[in-house]
Amino acid sequence: MSFSTEEREKAHEAPAVFNIGNIQTFTGNMGSGRGNFAVEGNFINGNSEAAIFELISRIRSTEAQLDLEPALAQHLNQTLDGLQHEIESKRPNPSRVKEFLSSIRKIAEGVSGNLIAHGILYELSKLVTPR
Repeated sequence: MSFSTEEREKAHEAPAVFNIGNIQTFTGNMGSGRGNFAVEGNFINGNSEAAIFELISRIRSTEAQLDLEPALAQHLNQTLDGLQHEIESKRPNPSRVKEFLSSIRKIAEGVSGNLIAHGILYELSKLVTPR
């Protein structure tokens, strides 16, 4: 197979650049190329901090309605305390925040028949997507 001069010139033109405002969840390939690529995101910002504080407050105010076993309730409270402490720190560690949120998700999934747990899972889905 051979290519015409026009086809070769077109292949060397700069590719189109698309600026996308926000991608919530992406699966698949995004273009092709060689070299080093980096995808960066700002997981913890003013908006997410406020949303996490609101989530902590809501969970604490409805915790009794989750009807958790005492050991699980204690684990939830320790997780909420750790999350709050991390968010209040000068430089919150996104990995630790994600770990705390994942722990809360697992607890809520364990009582998924509970309407309050469904609300917690919904609020968590706005903050971080599951793996």
